[in-house]
Amino acid sequence: MVLKLIKNFLSDEAGIFPILGLAIAAVATGAQVAGGVIQNNNARRAERARRGAEELEAQRARLQAVREARIRRAETAAAADAQGASGSSAASGAISSIGTQLASNLGFVQSQSAANRTISQANLNAARGQQIAAFGSALDSLGNSIQTFKNRRAEIKAAQEENAATVRVN
Repeated sequence: MVLKLIKNFLSDEAGIFPILGLAIAAVATGAQVAGGVIQNNNARRAERARRGAEELEAQRARLQAVREARIRRAETAAAADAQGASGSSAASGAISSIGTQLASNLGFVQSQSAANRTISQANLNAARGQQIAAFGSALDSLGNSIQTFKNRRAEIKAAQEENAATVRVN
C-alpha cells in the first residue's frame, strides 16, 4: 500500500521539491526513531550502573549497621561484666535490644533500596513514554508532509487540466 502510494506520487509531474521534502521527512522520522532507540539503550545502561552503585551503598550501610551493633553489643557486655552483672536479665535485655535495633536498621536499608528501585523504574517508564510520544510526533509530521505533497500534486494536476482546457478552447 505504501509503495503504491509512493509510486502514484512519483508518477505525477509535481516536481522534485515535494518528493525531496517527503524523502527528508522520512529520513528525519527514521533518525528520530534511531535516536530514541539509542537514548533508550543508554538510559538502560545508566539505570543498571546506578542500581549497582545503589546496591553497593546499601551493602555498605548494612555492614556499617552490623559493625555498630557488634561494637554496642561488646560495649554493653563489657559494661555488664565490669559491674558484675554479665548474666543478669538487664544485660541480656540490653544485648537483645541491640539485635532488634540492628534488624530494624537492616529492614530500613532494604526498604529504602526497594523504594529507589521503584522510583528508577518509574523514571525509565516515563522516558520510554516520552520516546513513544516523540515517535508519534515524527509519524504525524511525516503524515503531514505526505498530505502536503498530495495537495500540491492535486493543485498541479488541476492547473494542468485548466491549461489543457484553455489551449483546446483557443
